[in-house]
Amino acid sequence: MSKEEELKTALEDLKNVSGVVGSAVVTSDGLLIYSDLPESVNKRALAAMAAAIVGTGMQVTKELEMGMLNEVMVEAKEGKFISISVGTDEESPILSTLVSPRANLGLVMLEMEKAAKRIQRIME
Repeated sequence: MSKEEELKTALEDLKNVSGVVGSAVVTSDGLLIYSDLPESVNKRALAAMAAAIVGTGMQVTKELEMGMLNEVMVEAKEGKFISISVGTDEESPILSTLVSPRANLGLVMLEMEKAAKRIQRIME
């Protein structure tokens, strides 16, 4: 199975979680690797924004000596946008997930962490 097929399967499995609208895997410098986000989403712009948000979050946690960044969440009336690092360093890919307002965040985060580990293995 190709890396693209493996990423597709990993994101499809994540999308099966109630409330998950779609996800994307992006590089730390904002390039889209793979996405299953809705057609209405500008995926290239989202990739750039996800990298910027996570990069800023990493700078904040480093500056404040808070340890490694766990997640960055943007919460709005119509949903949430959650981004986590797929690895342990600043160059690691990012998994970003769009969720509906009523999604069970605990379950979404648990499944995102599983997907991130899976994606890390795929990207090695």
